[in-house]
Amino acid sequence: MTDYQGWRDWLAGPGCWPAMTEAARFVYRMATRVGLPSSLLPCGNPWSLPREERDECFEELAREMWLFLRSMSAQEMKRIGADPTTHGNTRLLMQRIGQRFFLHLKDQARTSPRDPERALYRRLRQVLSQEPTVAYRTTADGAFYSRDPGAPWPGTRKSLHEEPYSSWESPLGRIGLRDLPRRSALLDVADFFWLQATTRLGEPSFLPVRELARFIACHYPGFSLPTPVSIHPGGTKADCLEGREVEVPSGEPGPDIQFMAQRLPALARQLVHGWDLRQRSAFVLLVGDGVPLQEAARSLGYRNPSGVSYLARSVYDSLRDFCLLWPGLSPPDLDPGLFEAFVLEVVTVCKKGT
Repeated sequence: MTDYQGWRDWLAGPGCWPAMTEAARFVYRMATRVGLPSSLLPCGNPWSLPREERDECFEELAREMWLFLRSMSAQEMKRIGADPTTHGNTRLLMQRIGQRFFLHLKDQARTSPRDPERALYRRLRQVLSQEPTVAYRTTADGAFYSRDPGAPWPGTRKSLHEEPYSSWESPLGRIGLRDLPRRSALLDVADFFWLQATTRLGEPSFLPVRELARFIACHYPGFSLPTPVSIHPGGTKADCLEGREVEVPSGEPGPDIQFMAQRLPALARQLVHGWDLRQRSAFVLLVGDGVPLQEAARSLGYRNPSGVSYLARSVYDSLRDFCLLWPGLSPPDLDPGLFEAFVLEVVTVCKKGT
């Protein structure tokens, strides 16, 4: 069996879903770190949402990633790695999937125009095209959808603009602004718009997705504005040594944090296993003992601080990227106490190996 077929089989089975949902969390942490526009993702900051809505946000992104992987060619699959059915490290597999999808999002962020209406239009196309109960078609004139698969194509060409959208019944009484970013809410608004349009047109029809975007923009002013996930300058080394300040959720630690607290020693050993002796020594000196860069350089045999500075950066980058894989160890769900405990565990492991 080829690696490509192995990927296809894995995506068709139930075993892929845990890795996909964890990869979704990884992607959100990466997106937060670089400030990707939230319009590229199902919601802006899932950690600011109630638990149920946050899980739904992760699941929706996981579905998008699954469709993304399904659309890949055999050559593209090879870039992610070997047959996942034989992969022994689920976390590494999850990281590779997340990194590949994150590169896809970064490419979208670089090439897509910064236009609120277009951002909303792109999001609606994505949601409608992935919904099995929606009839969806694309043409040179744009994308069209219908809630009736039997509607004639191309259907009526009567105008929807005899009355401005502001005079149409508003969906605000059914779908609030707070819920609108969710996939299910956008589908509800699409239903609402299609039923009103069908009544006005006198028959079921395929409607332009762009008109749906204009209808939403009319009744939810400002909704479509893409707002980046914010990362504020300042702060301390608690943000994976990135020097950024993050908003930390208040209240009692959740089950994820409690579980992570028990895993810290094993995670520290896993991280340090990939460091050489110089990297471990640098981490002990700079983080564990807090010595100045110049003194650390002398202790490690460097003529000037530049050598140990490069070494320290490689260690900090490694720590930061590792933290992105686990809840509570990186923003936006950073738990400062958990992170500090993890750093101490890493220092302990490094000292044992030096």
